[in-house]
Parts: sequence; structure tokens; C-alpha cells
Amino acid sequence: MNAFPNPELARQWRERIERFDDAGTTIAEFCHAEGYSVASFYQWRRRLRQAACEPAGFIAVEVPDNQELSVVPANIEIELPGGAIVRLNAHGGVSVFEPLLAAVVAATDAAAKEAP
Repeated sequence: MNAFPNPELARQWRERIERFDDAGTTIAEFCHAEGYSVASFYQWRRRLRQAACEPAGFIAVEVPDNQELSVVPANIEIELPGGAIVRLNAHGGVSVFEPLLAAVVAATDAAAKEAP
């Protein structure tokens, strides 16, 4: 499900905000030059940031048994959408990974729901 009723308008605002990031001006100056209100700028920036923080959902990953691999990695890194990185010892096994990742997903979901 798309977070915005009008994805084209959201895309336009993403582009505007990217232009602002490169402009080197104040928000008021940028909005005046672009012909948009400062309130609209803040509203769209907030909405786009909130949408970016929403969890994308859980993706199941098959972890093969260590015997199936010719070279076993020492660590597994998972980068979460917010930029956090989960590092796991590859020798932990599914019995360790499954509850740990479930806890990470639950914490991520809870944090997203608490975000302003």
C-alpha cells in the first residue's frame, strides 16, 4: 500500500526537498523562490520523513546449514531501514537467529509506531 494518496505529488515534493538540501538557502528563501508556503514545506518534509521511517515489512531469509557452505562467514550484518546494523555471529544457528530477529522486528515496529 502506498503511503500517499497522490504518489506523483509526493515525488514532486521529494525532488523539491532535495533541491532545497542543495540550495544553501533558508527554507523561507527557498519556498519564496519556488512559490510554495513554508508551512507546506514543513508538512511535506515531515510526512516524507515519517514514510521513510516506516518499516518495509519482514523479509524471510533462508539460512543454510553450515555444512552446506564451503566457506562459512564469520559474521552476518543486516542493515535496517533506519540505518541501524545488526551483527550476528554466523555460527549461532537458526535457534539463535530466529528469536533475536523477531525481537529486532518487534522493536523496530514499536519505534515506528511511537515516532511523531
